Amino acid sequence: MKKIVVPAYQRIAIDIANSIADGKYAVGQRISGRTTLASHYGVSPETIRKAVCILQDVGVLSATQGSGIEILSLENTIAFIEQYQKIQTIGDIRRSIYQWSKTQKAMQEELLDNVEELLNITERYDEVNPFTPFRFHITEGMSHVGKTSSDLMFWQNTGATIIAIKRGVDIILSPGPYAVFHQNDIIYFIGEKESYERVKKLFLPEKTQ
Repeated sequence: MKKIVVPAYQRIAIDIANSIADGKYAVGQRISGRTTLASHYGVSPETIRKAVCILQDVGVLSATQGSGIEILSLENTIAFIEQYQKIQTIGDIRRSIYQWSKTQKAMQEELLDNVEELLNITERYDEVNPFTPFRFHITEGMSHVGKTSSDLMFWQNTGATIIAIKRGVDIILSPGPYAVFHQNDIIYFIGEKESYERVKKLFLPEKTQ
C-alpha cells in the first residue's frame, strides 16, 4: 500500500491551529517569530514561512515584518481543522479503496489461475466423474447461438450447471442466466453423465440429431 507523506509545513500548520483551538494561544496574542518557531519544530525558516502562509490564507493569523505573528480568529481556526480532517478522511477512504481493489484483483487473478488449471486438467483427462466438469464446444452451424442460458432454460432442459465459459483467451466464471452463447464458446459444466448428451442435443440442429 502506498504511504502518503504529509509535508512538514502542513503538519506544522495543523499543529499551530490545534494549539490555538486547545487554548494554548488566544485571539489577539502574538506568538514567536519564524526563527523561534523554526528552532522549536527543528525545521528551516522557509518551512515555517510556508506553514504561516497557509494559516494566513484561511484567516487564522497574520504575519507582518517587524510585528511578528498574531492570532486572528478562533472560528477560522476550527473551520481549518475541520476541513483538514475531512481531507484526511477522504484520503484514508481512497487509500482503503485502493488497497481493497489490489486485494480483489489479486484474489481474482488467483481464482482465474485455479480455474484455468482446472480446465487444463479437464482437457487432458477424459475420465468422467461428478467432480470433473464436462466441456462442450459451440461450433459453426449449431443452434441457439446468440441466446442466453435463461432463454434455453439450460438447467431445466439438461440438468447441468454452467461453471465457466471460455471465449477466446478469456474465461467467464459463473456466467449466470443472462450470459449470451457465442460461436466458438467452450462451455464448462457439471452434472450427471447424461447431462452431456442433453447439452449436445440442445445445441445440435434438429436435422443432425
